[in-house]
Amino acid sequence: MTIGGLVVAFIIGWKFAFVCLGIIPFIFLGMIVMGVATGSKNKSKYFNKAGAYAEQALNLIRIVIAFGQEELEENNFNSLLSKSRVEGNINSIKAGFGFGFFNFIIFGCYTYGLALGGVFCYEKISKDGSGTIYAAGDVIAVFFGVIFGVFSMGQAAPNIKSVNEGRVALATVLSVIRRKSPIVLDDKTAQSFDPKVSGNIVFEGVSF
Repeated sequence: MTIGGLVVAFIIGWKFAFVCLGIIPFIFLGMIVMGVATGSKNKSKYFNKAGAYAEQALNLIRIVIAFGQEELEENNFNSLLSKSRVEGNINSIKAGFGFGFFNFIIFGCYTYGLALGGVFCYEKISKDGSGTIYAAGDVIAVFFGVIFGVFSMGQAAPNIKSVNEGRVALATVLSVIRRKSPIVLDDKTAQSFDPKVSGNIVFEGVSF
């Protein structure tokens, strides 16, 4: 999709396509900011701690009741949930800012591209040596060809990340598979132990 979008854009109008390439750094900047901001929306560590704390209290419920610590356990659990709520609100604010910044970049790129496209049409700039000038349809096709190509390039990043994570996991698995155990299972020189035969075990000079 990346190659197709850029190829179509340069075939229709290479001059305007080069102009549109200036938006690529800004789009990647918006993607990075949004990725960092929304990447923190993982499950809260305090929420995990609260779940583990509740599980521990329930497993030891007899001890909790025996010592009359029900109120203490409840307060500790609620305290962890409160911290989790605060952390969730902060993550939501970060995600909102990242999404808003990304949309700001995208609409700014639309403004930049379509405004310059209007200039190309108004100034009757030629697309090639034949004297064919840019039309409104050419501007739209070139601009969105570049936009879709850049977006597709950004969407490939998570897949590349997954492939790299798989390679790391594969290296760990292969290291375990290829590891040579210090214990030799088919060692013919090792003395086997037979409980029916005496004298197999010698400890401090005494044979058993």
